[in-house]
Amino acid sequence: MNFRDENDDDIVIGMSRTLYLLAYADHVENQLEADRDCDLPRPGPGEDWDDYAGETPRVAFDAAWRAIGRIEQASGANIWSLYYVMGRARREGMQDPLCTAETFGSRLAHMYLGTGVCLSDDYRMPTDMPIVVPHGEFYLP
Repeated sequence: MNFRDENDDDIVIGMSRTLYLLAYADHVENQLEADRDCDLPRPGPGEDWDDYAGETPRVAFDAAWRAIGRIEQASGANIWSLYYVMGRARREGMQDPLCTAETFGSRLAHMYLGTGVCLSDDYRMPTDMPIVVPHGEFYLP
């Protein structure tokens, strides 16, 4: 089953997948820590959560759209304008000029959840259009 719709663009896809993977991993780890019977798929050492979590559910896409709305409101610009400005900053100051919209969305999701991964890990932050990412949360229902 495909939970995406025609309005989900690459930034939303990257953001929703990251929101979901982080929430899924937290859910599984909380189940294991509580000594509950947990039969959810999970990675072993050296494996990736992305290979075990399954498809991104619609609720994660919806959460990504809400988060983007908050980011746009706080930043005073639409998400694609912010992506363009970040891409320009990267080209001017970094070795690798390529950053996909999905990666940009994923980094925004990390910043939104406060994981410690942020855009400034890969970008020199622009001063002409600052990106403001308010804190948010996402949990699996």
